[in-house]
Amino acid sequence: MINASRFPLWSASWISTQKERKTSGMDKSCGGINQVLRTCDLGVPFTRKYLVLFLSMALVCVLQGTNAFAQSTTWEALNAAGMDAYRQQHYAAAKELFLEALALVEGDDTDPRQATTLNNLAAVHEALGEYEQAELQYRHALTIIETIQGPHHPDVVIGLNNLAMLYFTQKDFQNAELLWQRALGILEQHLGPEHPHLIQLIKTLALVSQAQGHMDQAEERYKRAIYIAKHALGTRYPYLPHLLELYAQFLRQVSRQEEAVMVEKEAQAIRARQTSPPD
Repeated sequence: MINASRFPLWSASWISTQKERKTSGMDKSCGGINQVLRTCDLGVPFTRKYLVLFLSMALVCVLQGTNAFAQSTTWEALNAAGMDAYRQQHYAAAKELFLEALALVEGDDTDPRQATTLNNLAAVHEALGEYEQAELQYRHALTIIETIQGPHHPDVVIGLNNLAMLYFTQKDFQNAELLWQRALGILEQHLGPEHPHLIQLIKTLALVSQAQGHMDQAEERYKRAIYIAKHALGTRYPYLPHLLELYAQFLRQVSRQEEAVMVEKEAQAIRARQTSPPD
């Protein structure tokens, strides 16, 4: 199954990018894709990611000496304290802190701080098993990102992934798949169809298809992930043996034992070469 480990909280630097783009007229495509790429580690499953959010020096200079600056620093402090409480699993305290932070920014759907706080509050509700509230807040956060950046911006991928992970946790594979498919479409639009940063998301979609019994679709996705890994990164890509092993498990599930054995041998050979000392 999919590794459901998460990085559920948004902390700081994404906010400054959005504020600067909004006020300076910068191209909205700048920077966002790099943020998504930093969060899509090639060696781990596609899981919940951070959107990083500290105010930039430029924004601080604009706000300094104003009520907005005082409010911003208060929001930052509450958000940071809420994140600390969440990490320590003090969910009731985290909830109160995020609610206080939300009260400072609520109502402006062009303010990325509201998206941040809603996302963090949703993560707390999810940790408490309060899935309905978590879904509402993840959706609201996603809507704000789409309002600020547009529906096809790479930043939207992170919001889609957070909501998809919530559905996956509840074994709502169909809705999770729809969101991850949309995320994949956005990344393909910006990166092309064979970029290595697509591998983990395609593999996740393969697992979701397999969980739903859509075996033809699952196999197509496994093969695509393996193809991209081999052609874009080569056999030194450390995650390739694991991809092959997942595909072999799939083959065993559909009673294709001989093929599974061949794929397992390939994975073993690649891992042996990767761990052997260089000549």
